[in-house]
Amino acid sequence: MKRILVAALAACLTAVAFGATTLPPSMINPTGSTAGQAILSTGSTGQPVWGAVPLSGITGTLAITNGGTGATTQAAALANLLGSSTVPIANGGTAASTAATARTNLGLGTAATANTGTSGATVPLLSTANTWTLAQAFTVRPTFNGATPWDSSNLASPASTASPTFTGTVTTAALTATGLITPSTTSGIKGTTAADSANAGSVGEYISSAVGTNTAITASGSAQNCTSISLTAGDWDVGGGAFFAAAAGSGTWTGLYAGISATSVTLPSSAYLLWQVSYPTAITANEAGTVPTQRVNVSATTTIYLIVQATYSSGTMNFQCNLWARRRR
Repeated sequence: MKRILVAALAACLTAVAFGATTLPPSMINPTGSTAGQAILSTGSTGQPVWGAVPLSGITGTLAITNGGTGATTQAAALANLLGSSTVPIANGGTAASTAATARTNLGLGTAATANTGTSGATVPLLSTANTWTLAQAFTVRPTFNGATPWDSSNLASPASTASPTFTGTVTTAALTATGLITPSTTSGIKGTTAADSANAGSVGEYISSAVGTNTAITASGSAQNCTSISLTAGDWDVGGGAFFAAAAGSGTWTGLYAGISATSVTLPSSAYLLWQVSYPTAITANEAGTVPTQRVNVSATTTIYLIVQATYSSGTMNFQCNLWARRRR
């Protein structure tokens, strides 16, 4: 009987000892834990403790609703992107309950839901030919196969040794050519039909100045400026006209002269550049004439004058005049 009691006592003590070593104290005493923590193993020889479950310790596939992707591969995860998940981003979730909000929270734009393709509302593939429905705008000049293209609407013409040929309408803000421009022998260069004026500096630019009321000549036999114009650098045709009339009660005249000159109060030295009327006897009639047109080719801004001169006996000799210039090139 004594042996039976000793055996029973030993079995009881063994059970108590076994319970004391396999039941974690943390299960009995929650002191030191916080809400949401679990009992974690620290190894086969360590004491289990309270703590947060690390994601690295989770096995299997994390569902989308738990902040995962519901997939084990990147391709499958992107295919599932992105369903309901309220797990914070800091914990690997999306902090959202809808796919649209999840994409916003993760900083994904509209391309996250667009398919790739070669036309239509798709993300273009750069490795194949694409069809563009609308015109494409470039803020910088593109290059194609290492070459810079020329855009007639807003890009400068490229330097080229070739002779480009334009057909149809070419619209450009400015076109610079260092070589010969050869228009069609029958079409040529079209002129304006708008009754407007060429811009300053353009071929066809027109400048004029006139004195339209009688103005007295200061002295007989002395040259006098009638009017003037300022010509910028260029090749110009310049012409004009003059009108002379003696005031009532004045004496007679024997010579009238008008010409174009780049020197103030100085008639041209060449007779063929002068309009002149000379009479051997004095007369009193009014007289008008056209000043010979001449070429004025200047490399800097130059003042051009229309000069008048009259030889008369007495009284007052009046004049009027007009001076004009047309840019040839």
